[in-house]
Amino acid sequence: MQFYVYDSSTCAFKGEVECDVCPENATDIKPPMQIANAPIAVIWNKVFLKWEYREYLQFSDDKKNNMNDSLDYAAARCLDYPPLSEYVDAMVKNDSEQLQSYTMLCIEVKNKWPKTMNPISRRDYYIRTIDMIPYNL
Repeated sequence: MQFYVYDSSTCAFKGEVECDVCPENATDIKPPMQIANAPIAVIWNKVFLKWEYREYLQFSDDKKNNMNDSLDYAAARCLDYPPLSEYVDAMVKNDSEQLQSYTMLCIEVKNKWPKTMNPISRRDYYIRTIDMIPYNL
């Protein structure tokens, strides 16, 4: 049977594997085509159990991997909000359960990054994000 493996930390598509039992961090749902030379990654959405495209930021060489960049509440929220396509999908299907799930994720992000927060570095953002991941996933 064909399975599609994703990275355990980033959820980015890694490749295919053929075996009898589904390995950890894999699914039998085929990912969409990858777009060559575009700042887009194919990511497994663990909440909605489907593949999706995610745009990632490209930095110039002088800013590459700069973990000291400052993030205000709006920038931190943008990194954490679920994709708007999930909201549109729920509205089109008139799926109240999916809409409720999307709304709850947005409320969690708003509570996590309140408007009154002081700007933080990108490094602090990732440290806080990692600290909030439950250990029993």
